Amino acid sequence: MPSPSAATLYRLKHLVAAEGYDIGIGTDGDADRLGIIDEQGNFIHPNEVLLLLYYYLLEYKGWKGSVFVTSLPLTS
Repeated sequence: MPSPSAATLYRLKHLVAAEGYDIGIGTDGDADRLGIIDEQGNFIHPNEVLLLLYYYLLEYKGWKGSVFVTSLPLTS
């Protein structure tokens, strides 16, 4: 299965919007990448999902402290 992107999740996008679902989540074959479709059929990039998760943990779960962000380039 290809990487879940706005281009590859077009069927999920239309299904979520047409059927009135709250969210649609698509993954690649081994589920190490994801793409999310909101209730209006908009694609939400995984980087935006991480920011929303961080906001939730701070505002609603009360997590405190510093954040360390890094990139780990890997090859297969």
